[in-house]
Amino acid sequence: MGIVYTPAERAHARHLRERGVAMPFTNANPVAVLVATIAVFILGYIWYVPLFGAKWRALTGRTEAEGREPRVLALLFLATLVVAFVLGEFASYAGASTLTGGALIGLLAWFGFYAATSFADALAERSAPALYFIDNGYYLGSSRFGTRFNGQPF
Repeated sequence: MGIVYTPAERAHARHLRERGVAMPFTNANPVAVLVATIAVFILGYIWYVPLFGAKWRALTGRTEAEGREPRVLALLFLATLVVAFVLGEFASYAGASTLTGGALIGLLAWFGFYAATSFADALAERSAPALYFIDNGYYLGSSRFGTRFNGQPF
């Protein structure tokens, strides 16, 4: 089964192609990008502290204090903002204007960018399979969850 887009999503993408815009920038909704960033940042906290924090720290050799340094948190927030912006651009370019359209873009981004590349890294680094699944569970949730917000016209 192929990807199903709404007529509005198809029309938007066709309009951009007809204008010769291969990959437009600054079409991502800034409010949606900020909401997605905050939501995914909170999801990351929940994922890596109460849910899988102890197991993740054991697998990586990190301490709990290392993850709470203000500099680290600021850089994590900035990285999350960049990802939310790029996924917002993808959603905008694809014409994803619904929760489902945004979630589909997130799923494709996760599968093509996160899951595949981190699998190659896990193989090369010979890291524990559990670490791959913990990290990719978060990446899947964050890319789908965050892009859902970017698919909305705030």
